[in-house]
Amino acid sequence: MQLINVAVTDVNQQRREAMENFLQQDKQKIAVLTDVLSEQDERINERRLKSRKNITLIEDSLARVNRLKPKVLFVSAQYFLDADCMFFVLLRRQCPEIWVILLTDDTTEENEIMKALASGVCGFLSHKTSFVDLLKATKAVEHGEAWVPRKLHGKIMGKISHASCKFP
Repeated sequence: MQLINVAVTDVNQQRREAMENFLQQDKQKIAVLTDVLSEQDERINERRLKSRKNITLIEDSLARVNRLKPKVLFVSAQYFLDADCMFFVLLRRQCPEIWVILLTDDTTEENEIMKALASGVCGFLSHKTSFVDLLKATKAVEHGEAWVPRKLHGKIMGKISHASCKFP
C-alpha cells in the first residue's frame, strides 16, 4: 500500500499541529505534509514567514497547498466557508487532483456544508472525530469516495435530481 500524502489547512496553528500529530499516530500509511523545512531552506523559510499584508487568506492557503501538493487536504470550515465557497472553487480549478475533507464544528450549518460539497469538497468530518473515523475518511476519499453521513445522502440526491430536471 502506498503512502497517502495529507495536509491540513487551518488558520489556528495549534489546532492544525494537533491534527497533523493526530494523523501521524499508529504508523498508518499516511504522510503528513507540513511547512517544516530543512536547515538548507532557512532563507526560503525566512522569506515565506515574512508578513504578507497584500495577500488574502485564500491566496496564502492556495499557495501553501500548491507547494505541498497533498492527495487529501483537510480544511477547517471555520475559516474557509464563505457565501461563494471561493477557496474550494479556486482549489478545484488549480488542483483538481486534490481531494478535500471539510473539518466542521458546532457552528457549521448544513446549508454551508451542502454549498461546500457542490463546490468540490468530497466529504466532511467534525474536528472532534475519532482517529479511526479520520483514517477511514482519508482512505475512502483518497479512493474517490464521498464521505458524508447517510442523513445527507437523500438531500444530496434531491439536489442532483432537482438540478437535472432543469435540463431537457
